[in-house]
Amino acid sequence: HALDWFPNAWQCAACDYDDALRSQCGVLNKAYSLRFQEAASLVPPLLLGLRPTDLVLDLCAAPGSKTLECIELMREEEFHTDEGVVIANDADAERCFELLPLITRKARHPGTAVVLGSAAKFPVQFDGEGRQVLFDSVVCDVPCSGDGTLRRRPHCWKSWDANFAMTLQAKQLQILCRGLHLLKPGGRLVYSTCSLNPLENEAVVAAALTRFRGDFALAQQPAADLETNGLRTAPGLSQWRVPHPTDLGVFYSTWEDVPEELRSPKGVIARSMFASEAASDLPTCCVRLNPHHIDGSGFFVAVFTKSVHRAFPVQLPEMPVLDAVTKLPWRARNAQNRYEVVSPDAPDVVAIGDFYGLDSIPSPLLAEYNIKGRL
Repeated sequence: HALDWFPNAWQCAACDYDDALRSQCGVLNKAYSLRFQEAASLVPPLLLGLRPTDLVLDLCAAPGSKTLECIELMREEEFHTDEGVVIANDADAERCFELLPLITRKARHPGTAVVLGSAAKFPVQFDGEGRQVLFDSVVCDVPCSGDGTLRRRPHCWKSWDANFAMTLQAKQLQILCRGLHLLKPGGRLVYSTCSLNPLENEAVVAAALTRFRGDFALAQQPAADLETNGLRTAPGLSQWRVPHPTDLGVFYSTWEDVPEELRSPKGVIARSMFASEAASDLPTCCVRLNPHHIDGSGFFVAVFTKSVHRAFPVQLPEMPVLDAVTKLPWRARNAQNRYEVVSPDAPDVVAIGDFYGLDSIPSPLLAEYNIKGRL
């Protein structure tokens, strides 16, 4: 049957997908007359409002289903002329080689290009007049733990653990921030994962909003039209807890609750994993697709709109208050190899000031201790 919220797609129950239908669909797929795609993954491109002349960037494109959907949506107007451009980027060389024939054979779009590169470091491009090339729309479907697909892939439970998702969050945030920088003012970026873990979803969205401080906003109820046509969604989260990476049943509600040895960069728990003030609007701005609601895989989607572009975005974190008891976490070789904040009244600092004849010494001062604990 056709999906109510996307008439160009059909969904078949597993019990009806017999050998005859499987064979017929296989023949049509090889003839490029249809393609297979998870129903939930159809949602992100639908929220971009694509036009035939748009410049679109798919940062993590392989295997290409969302790229192809973007091209199809850009061709929906009756008299389209394929003036738009779609850049499909992926960091995996093998997947790029799989993506290239898929796009060129199925889409036959003259404005399609496949790029091999890191999504978090996608290069800035300039036109002939030296102006930065910015994109009308960006698809940011980042690598994730994929726990939203466990319903149809139960074998993955054997390898799932909380720590894996936590190790991905920094990369997800880097990719999202890069996509936001490459977006044109007035453009739209869709961030999505096939995960239901808030550390990969709401936490990443809130951290990006905090980092760019007003240059971007989240679209309110981005899937309202799809919901009207029958797509069942759930609101985003505004509060969540961060699990201990290995000790099941242990959770932290605030950054201050996290033991120092678990804090990044030495540990895997980062401050960006916790809910911030920006999380208060997430229930109305983020879309969750639950597997039991849509009879498919779980999915998360959020849509960013851009108001200001800064050629060199300065992403300044909030500076902590440094005092003489502050210990600075870093990747030390042992417990004695460390940095500490030293008071200007410390004996070593006073001796240095007396030796050089200094009237005053600025603060804060950082002292480095070697692996033997010597200053």
